[in-house]
Amino acid sequence: MVVHDDEVTVEVADATVTVTLRGEIDATLAERLSDVASRADLAGRPVVVDLAAVRFMDSTAIGFLLRLRSVAAGRVRVVNAGAFPRHLLAVAGVERLFDVVGTGATTDG
Repeated sequence: MVVHDDEVTVEVADATVTVTLRGEIDATLAERLSDVASRADLAGRPVVVDLAAVRFMDSTAIGFLLRLRSVAAGRVRVVNAGAFPRHLLAVAGVERLFDVVGTGATTDG
């Protein structure tokens, strides 16, 4: 099952959920991200969040990742995280809560 819009794509395949974010992840997307994190099909499944196409993110994105972590029983992998997203996670003190993989990584294992 795939749900897609301009900023957020959610793909449920087998036991894993992949959330792809694009553009600017800020307060204008707060309600949409809350809806995504509330999806019943995320509960207990590992979640991969792909940030390859993210140009900017603020504390809204941090809150979303923390909510996903709660819903996914702590199993959230952040992939294709460039320098700015990694820095933001580190400054917020939450980078260690996620499996963060830098730019160019894949979602495989």
